[in-house]
Amino acid sequence: MMLAAKQWPDVEIRGIVYAGGYVKERNPRALAAQRAAILRSYLVQLGVDERNIWVDTRIIEKPDVDDNGNPTLNQMAVSLVPICLGGCERLCNDPRVIPNSKVIQ
Repeated sequence: MMLAAKQWPDVEIRGIVYAGGYVKERNPRALAAQRAAILRSYLVQLGVDERNIWVDTRIIEKPDVDDNGNPTLNQMAVSLVPICLGGCERLCNDPRVIPNSKVIQ
């Protein structure tokens, strides 16, 4: 994911981190914070500016459900998005940006 993001032309990369602790784990709030810190550190090592990382922690009270109807905890997730000065319309249909999109006006 990071290799693809580094191909985005003339933008910075924002990392959005979601980290959770399952309510049945010991000290889920601390686990969520620890997971978030580890993922934040990893993104910095990969080249994301620390100022461009947003973190959201949560306590997972009941499992999520995957596409097949199976329970899943999804304790950590990350999204990478471009930070575009003046808008990202110029990135639409650029083959270096996956997935491609189009401007909605």
